[in-house]
Amino acid sequence: MARRVEERRRCISPEGLSKATFLAMLGPPPPDATATRAYFENLLDEQWEIFSFNANTRDVCVRVTSAFGDRTMTITLPYLSNQKP
Repeated sequence: MARRVEERRRCISPEGLSKATFLAMLGPPPPDATATRAYFENLLDEQWEIFSFNANTRDVCVRVTSAFGDRTMTITLPYLSNQKP
């Protein structure tokens, strides 16, 4: 139960994030795409939506709609840097 409450708190931020920015922050485009980016790239635009983004925690709440119903997931974006490792 505690996890569900935490999930609800994550997904109430009013900040917005475009799908294009979200995908870009998940990594390079195909064919070198990460598994997460490839998953969202393969969905139709109307099958998923970003309904919450918290810039402080970098949590993005996404709703995916399929024949089996709606599924909500929280994805924490990686930190990007232009510095060489």
